[in-house]
Amino acid sequence: MSNVPKKRKIRRGDIRVSNPDKLIVKATIGQYRVIDTPPILKAVCTTVEPGEDVAYMIRTMYQALMATKNGVGLAANQVGYNKRIIIILVDGFYQVMINPVIIDKSEDMISSEEGCLSFPGIGKDIERHRWVKVEWMSQSGHVSREMFGQSGDAARRVQHEIDHLDGNCLVSEGKRV
Repeated sequence: MSNVPKKRKIRRGDIRVSNPDKLIVKATIGQYRVIDTPPILKAVCTTVEPGEDVAYMIRTMYQALMATKNGVGLAANQVGYNKRIIIILVDGFYQVMINPVIIDKSEDMISSEEGCLSFPGIGKDIERHRWVKVEWMSQSGHVSREMFGQSGDAARRVQHEIDHLDGNCLVSEGKRV
């Protein structure tokens, strides 16, 4: 039995864990738990090829996102698909982005706490670009470019989800990778 109380928040640096029983725990060292990241979240996702049918993946992603209480974004690898697809909440609507790429970004950065659906109960202060310009393909094959960051948290959301596609998680081995 661990010497960590189940209801108490654990603090280690800037990582806060409010529900440690929902995490994949590799080891317990004193009062700290070493968090293991599922392998698919560490992998760089593959590009969706022109004409590739990904509608079933997008449906699964929507279903998973709608099942959450406060999900504002999701990457395909979070639901088991190793493909470059994300869904983010922008101005009250969910937007699907296939093969998203950041093509421009601000030099100035802002720091804010982020959470992740893959690691419930964990929050971490992350520094992100204030705005980003992203290019992606829609489900119909149309290529779009848009600037995110004029209002709300869309710039932060798109950067977070693209990080997932690149195998970077909010936590890994107890820290951001």
